Amino acid sequence: METKSPSIGKQALKYGAIIAVVLILISIFTHVTNLTGNSMLGWLENLVIIAGLFWAMKVFRDTHVGGYMEFGQGVSFGTLASLFGGSLTSLYSFIFLKYVDPSVLVELKEVALENFLQGGYSEAELEMMDSIIQFVYTPGVMLIGGILGAVLGGVIISLILAAILKKPKPLFEEATQE
Repeated sequence: METKSPSIGKQALKYGAIIAVVLILISIFTHVTNLTGNSMLGWLENLVIIAGLFWAMKVFRDTHVGGYMEFGQGVSFGTLASLFGGSLTSLYSFIFLKYVDPSVLVELKEVALENFLQGGYSEAELEMMDSIIQFVYTPGVMLIGGILGAVLGGVIISLILAAILKKPKPLFEEATQE
């Protein structure tokens, strides 16, 4: 009996969107409670991404592909879910920072510059850092950086999770079904 394998892309979009919704809710909570820049919430976001990908890959393996998943299939699924989730989250951030509350960017820039001021850098280095911060902390650059960061992080996390969650189809079961 052969199980019909759903499109990896369709399932990755579904689970990436779920992870993105959770991350967007955390972002809204962060903004409403005025906790922008809180490092503990940054850790929470990373935990949501890792746990969300673990859950998504496990459900994909157990429910959608007959209980078996090759390493490469897991990496592909996790990377695509990260791409979709990261794209949705980055798009939300772009809209929020560009149209809803651009003052958050000003706060983020100030925090970043303050961190460099405490580092004991020279005046020339601080000016250079300020120009980099002014460039990086724009909605467009943050959109592109968010998507690229999500894909890169997703690949790394997916490599690890696929190694943990892989479950190749038994060789003899394969032969008897053909």
